Amino acid sequence: MKKVLFILLLFSSIKTIGCSSCGVSTFSQQFINADIIAKVKITKILKDSPEFSGDGDFQANAEIVTLYKGQNKANNMTVGSNTNSTSGLYLPLNSEWILFAYTTNSINHYFTHGCSGSKQIDRIFDEKFYPNYNPIYKKSIDNLTKLLTNLKANNIEISNKANIINSCGYDNFLKNQNNMESDKEYAFYKVILNSELKIKSIIIISGFNEKFDIEFKKEIIENTNWVSVYGSKKKIPEDTEWLIIIKKNEQLTYNNLKYTNITYDP
Repeated sequence: MKKVLFILLLFSSIKTIGCSSCGVSTFSQQFINADIIAKVKITKILKDSPEFSGDGDFQANAEIVTLYKGQNKANNMTVGSNTNSTSGLYLPLNSEWILFAYTTNSINHYFTHGCSGSKQIDRIFDEKFYPNYNPIYKKSIDNLTKLLTNLKANNIEISNKANIINSCGYDNFLKNQNNMESDKEYAFYKVILNSELKIKSIIIISGFNEKFDIEFKKEIIENTNWVSVYGSKKKIPEDTEWLIIIKKNEQLTYNNLKYTNITYDP
């Protein structure tokens, strides 16, 4: 893909985040909520000011290396956060990122923050304070890149989103699949919900096999619930969409699962 230059403007007036630290966000929430997800490289710092500003205390140019989700019809876009906030992001010159970003009211203007799912690819941890963590972090970046590549290959888009979270209860079902073999590493399921957060339908985007998919759809219907992050169902639109991702692990997890629901860390 042709590399595209875009502008990152990190500004402080993100009303949904404010100055507080992150709440708990699942990967599905982060993927669904992001309007654009891309691997980028920071090429130029435009503004780096310690002063609180509604226009942003940090601005940078970045080059898109790989676009995983969203559209980029222009050669630039604006992204926002507040580096003085506990949920802000600072992007050093020449650093590489997997960036999750969101649209604003302005055309081609986006914002990002520390709760978005964005990760610095080339981050190096001090071994004195984080012994043996660098290989673990690199593995997490590799896993995230692999998952985003699979999501892109399956053309997965969530067209109707809301601030919701799900509680899944199908670990026992997945544990019974430990002897199942599949040549796929991931399976993706789109759940369509009504305004009362009840399941209307489940779309198999890419499953493991027919038997698994039929049984898993039944398990989702019987053991999964959704709730509004803000505690009110009145603002939930009809046909709200949710994404469930199941991963085949290289080895059994701590709770003896070969197939797991991706929740926080791919």
